[in-house]
Amino acid sequence: MSEGVGKTKIGRPKGNQAFMHVHKLDQLNESEMFDCSALILDTHRPPEINRMLRQIRRMRYKNFYLKPVFLNPGKYPREITEMVDGILDVGEIEPTMKHVAEINTVIREVRSVTSKYSFSESTIVKTLQYLFTRKKELSPIRNRKNKLGYSFPYISNILPESDQATLLTILEKACDDGLLKKEIVDRINLCKNCEGSYHHFREVCAKCNSLNLTPVDLMHHFRCAYIGPSPDFKQGSKLVCPKCDKELRHIGIDYDKPSEIYECNDCHHQTQQAEMRASCVDCGTENELQYLTTRNVNKYSLTAYGEEIAEFGLQKMDIEKFIPVKDRRIVTPETWTVIAEQEILRQKSRTKGKVIKIVIDKSVFLPMNQRKREDLKKELLKELISYVRPFDTITSKLRSEMLVLMPEIKAEAAEKYIEVFQFNLQKVLTDNLLLEKNLIRIQMHLLTEELEFKDL
Repeated sequence: MSEGVGKTKIGRPKGNQAFMHVHKLDQLNESEMFDCSALILDTHRPPEINRMLRQIRRMRYKNFYLKPVFLNPGKYPREITEMVDGILDVGEIEPTMKHVAEINTVIREVRSVTSKYSFSESTIVKTLQYLFTRKKELSPIRNRKNKLGYSFPYISNILPESDQATLLTILEKACDDGLLKKEIVDRINLCKNCEGSYHHFREVCAKCNSLNLTPVDLMHHFRCAYIGPSPDFKQGSKLVCPKCDKELRHIGIDYDKPSEIYECNDCHHQTQQAEMRASCVDCGTENELQYLTTRNVNKYSLTAYGEEIAEFGLQKMDIEKFIPVKDRRIVTPETWTVIAEQEILRQKSRTKGKVIKIVIDKSVFLPMNQRKREDLKKELLKELISYVRPFDTITSKLRSEMLVLMPEIKAEAAEKYIEVFQFNLQKVLTDNLLLEKNLIRIQMHLLTEELEFKDL
């Protein structure tokens, strides 16, 4: 065992959970981490904690990059405490041990391997797995030390500090792919050069870009309607209209100040509205406001599809392999979506088509290995295809869900088909798994332009 690394059995012997204490970055290695249940980072220095977390989260295998991580008791900024699984309380160790056991139980359910993916694919799958194993949302944390002004648990530790804006792009793509749901929290403006979010906003001369501006009041003489800069009215201690030479005594009676202008002390250009610039604190770039990149900062949560990808990985499910004989009615989700969109355009005033969504309860598939899951899905698809019409189309994005596109069908007829699907698919579960309880939910959606296929 490396010097400085300690593995301590915490709690009752029956817990059998070794917590590995880590004091320095170079003590983090897979051979030491392999048989411990959780890590305790023995430092109170946020930069060192971040470096340790970055090394852990960038490891290649799930037993390391998903490892529960705790801190010793102490005061830490929120951007640190939100990045770990908790702060160790030796006086209340049982809840911590239970929490660690729950996380590790779910980690064992994760079957996907991220080492074969591209960096962006690996990053999003790791993040999905983190949310899946922790059963939590991905919420932004205000962080002055992050270029975005925000950091996110887990994923911010994977990406380089200089490339945090890529994080938003990766998360947006995950939403577009149906892996995550989002809820806007804030909106930030990023520098066109370095994508930093910290700016000094200031007014500059529209002619020479100088900062050396002086605001000057405009004065309006009521009697002759002359309007001009206030210095033009000053004659010693008096105010005299430069147009009609009348002395102005009382504001609100003789004159008013309707607005102000800016005068450049370098080129003497006058303008009623100065140009605004955003000077990037990080790189010094002077950004015109229209060239700042506006990005949303969102809170994210897993979709059902995201949970499946977290557990099984990004490999696309070739649904045609689930039936021994090819059938033109079974297509990929992408092809199914195109057919559905064409049907929306075609149906016009005819009887609207319906989308039937069939959901098998996840508890059916959880105890099974990969082969048994595929065999059961094959049986369900074979049963379903024997009851749909020749021109209906079936697809499946999740192992636990199937979609049936039924063009030009009245609601009453669709309801009868739903009864048939429900009875016969439940019979497959009963015959194969001896499951008497109804574990199938079926929903019907009207096929219209308002229907969001990615949300089905």
